[in-house]
Amino acid sequence: VYSGIGKNPDGSVSCAALTKRKAQQHGFNADWYGNGKEVYGNIKSNDSFDAVKYPGGNCLKDMIAAEGEPIANIVISFPKSPTWGTKYGHVIFIDKIENGVVYYSDNGSPSSARTKNIDDFLKAYYPSNGTPVGCVHLKKK
Repeated sequence: VYSGIGKNPDGSVSCAALTKRKAQQHGFNADWYGNGKEVYGNIKSNDSFDAVKYPGGNCLKDMIAAEGEPIANIVISFPKSPTWGTKYGHVIFIDKIENGVVYYSDNGSPSSARTKNIDDFLKAYYPSNGTPVGCVHLKKK
């Protein structure tokens, strides 16, 4: 499923490439570009989705307050990564959030589905990735 995805200089799966591939697998024309920290700013609405953006560290909770749950197809960008620091940042495709639980996979183990409640998800990424730049809900047209 994840063969052929872009690689980082160290040979690991690129978070930006994985996020783009997952969006494509969910039926989106993922025509954005950039490193993990840039994806939030670079996603624009296109023929397959409307990009609804929520900036900052409270973006997931703001999104849920505005749109309710369950909510699916979310891209969240972070300003740094544990390996590459602030040079590239980090990005994750969230499959859905339901009953306060985030369902996602990450480039460290791209074939493994993970779940965490929203607060634990953010706490897990904060030390190495920082406060989110923002998140984007990809709403199918």
